[in-house]
Amino acid sequence: MDSKSKQFKKTLTDNEKREISQLWFVASHYFDLAKKEKYKLTSEDCLKKTPCELGDDCRSQSGFEGDNRCLVMIHAHLASCALRLNTIDEILGDRHNISARWSLYKCLEGPQQGQLTSKKLASKSGKIMHCFLRHGVGHAEDRVKENPAWKTMNDYHSKLPIKEIYDGIRSVINDMKNDKYVAPIIKNLPCSL
Repeated sequence: MDSKSKQFKKTLTDNEKREISQLWFVASHYFDLAKKEKYKLTSEDCLKKTPCELGDDCRSQSGFEGDNRCLVMIHAHLASCALRLNTIDEILGDRHNISARWSLYKCLEGPQQGQLTSKKLASKSGKIMHCFLRHGVGHAEDRVKENPAWKTMNDYHSKLPIKEIYDGIRSVINDMKNDKYVAPIIKNLPCSL
């Protein structure tokens, strides 16, 4: 173990465990809301629409009606879920250096920003979809240009079908449920994830 790794605590405090429990509980609620909206769609084909297409549709009032309304809400609920999942990884990653998902994200966001490609992101999206969504709601659209990695992640996310975003968040959830640091904290929570 190198000296940098030694400076991180591997034991979570009671407050951090409480925070992770609360974040997981709320993430579960938002994922359930996304799932309920998904069942309201008149066709599964609607899930092929991308956030970019959905944004274009929302330039008019009709963009907020029918299946588009459901898609807007699915994406919003998934983003709210993603924010909580991202914060869990931030706690594990920034404070304790024990999140492989956070390490992967920081590597993608880091010094090799100019080398980040959609192909690289696609190979990692099942592990860090929550980070892409967090970028989608965490930065004003015009601010993403300030950081090449943010722009690449935003461009990648905006062109994904809503179904892939939904499946990606589900994959992150499953990964966290099997995480040796998260699983013991969330195993007895009364939520459906």
